[in-house]
Amino acid sequence: MTALIDARVPLALVTSAPIALMRVRMEEAGVPIPPVVVSAGDVERGKPDPDPYLKAAELLGVPMSSCMALEDAPCGYTSARRAGAQVLLVGDGVPEASSHVPRIADFTGITFTIHERRAGHVSRPPTECLEDDARRARLGME
Repeated sequence: MTALIDARVPLALVTSAPIALMRVRMEEAGVPIPPVVVSAGDVERGKPDPDPYLKAAELLGVPMSSCMALEDAPCGYTSARRAGAQVLLVGDGVPEASSHVPRIADFTGITFTIHERRAGHVSRPPTECLEDDARRARLGME
């Protein structure tokens, strides 16, 4: 996540946890906290309603249709889908999701490649690519 933050990729953490608990969990995991955080206390209706993801997109200044949510829980999956985000499931915590929804087991071996826009090129947002050892999944606006 540090590389994404350093590259100034619009990035937000959307969590159902209270902000203090989120900070403790992120610090314990050694994961940096992105510049935009939307926690349970920041919206009137939390997950599974779409409000947390809609708020994050608003704060980032990014259209929801260009957002990708990485989710591992049913309420988060439902929230992201209702908001109109593209979803990448992490783990097996959402068995009811369609088999067409992209899924990874965990973040082991995952890298993000950032494709910068050319000057004057605005027809569609950059595409993020996930590389997972021998396989490569294209995600984002196609």
